[in-house]
Amino acid sequence: MRVHDPLDKILNNEVKIKILRFLCKTEAEWSGRQIAQEIKVSPAACHKALRELNNERVLLLRSVGKSYLYRLNKENFIISDLLKPLYERESKIPDDVYRAIVRNISSLLIKHIVSIAVFGSIKKGKERPTSDIDLLVVVRNSEDKRKVEEDFGKVNEKIIDKFGNTISSYIQSIKEFKLKYKKGLPLVKNILKSHRLLFGKPLEELL
Repeated sequence: MRVHDPLDKILNNEVKIKILRFLCKTEAEWSGRQIAQEIKVSPAACHKALRELNNERVLLLRSVGKSYLYRLNKENFIISDLLKPLYERESKIPDDVYRAIVRNISSLLIKHIVSIAVFGSIKKGKERPTSDIDLLVVVRNSEDKRKVEEDFGKVNEKIIDKFGNTISSYIQSIKEFKLKYKKGLPLVKNILKSHRLLFGKPLEELL
């Protein structure tokens, strides 16, 4: 193991970062081809990165027949003290974002909100650095919409400062949400098909 600046050679490309994230998450033994399939990179790029990580002693390698199997070297200091805690913390970022959104809603207005759900690219884990956080916000009635919309402008400022993403809120009254569902609005169908509830009643109970 390199004692000085070891991460320069361990985290120096995206394929290595994905391999280490995957192995830290699964804590299992995999062939190079299996790893390539799981992290969706080419076998050639994956095998090159695996060899280099093995050379840095953060992975262990053994041969089984004609296959080579890789696993984390859990005793390695870089793995145990740096990378595993790093990836574990990274995996909690979505929850940090969602909690921050709900926490920053005015306590005077939260009672007017029936449900909040995230949908779109961030929910699917396919976002870009500039992707919006798409939120469905269901309120009790149309009179509540303006007040909640104004409050979400303030929430948005805090989320941008901390995480860099803009909230794109789709605010609907219960009546509007039901009506658009009955009319088969594609957006509403897509939200119901793939969303994560952050606050309040399950969306299905509102229909």
